[in-house]
Amino acid sequence: MNLFNTVPPQYDVSTRLIDHMIAEGLTERGYRITGLEFVHADRKCVEVELDNGYKLLFYRSVGRGTGIESKGLWVPTPAIHLATGWIVKRSYLNAAGEKQNPKITKYDVPLFQEIAAELENKIT
Repeated sequence: MNLFNTVPPQYDVSTRLIDHMIAEGLTERGYRITGLEFVHADRKCVEVELDNGYKLLFYRSVGRGTGIESKGLWVPTPAIHLATGWIVKRSYLNAAGEKQNPKITKYDVPLFQEIAAELENKIT
């Protein structure tokens, strides 16, 4: 029996972290890039703090896993799983029920799209 298939989705840690990150992004309008930068698994990571104090990371995609079209794009993530090194992210369905790639859409959060655009222009 595969225990991972028996866990209800609302108890999946990545789902909860991402849902919280999206909620924070939808309610805030301001942010600052904190200056904390590091490299994890060949991906540049940058910390961003929203006006309410919530902190998240943006990482630059290397174009593996979900496809080359995401290479170089900045992607929001609430966390990195230290034991596995996995960057927490997930695909999702938009309002029309179509599967979306968060590397491209930034979870449809305008503030995340704005931050990614700024990072594109400022950080190489």
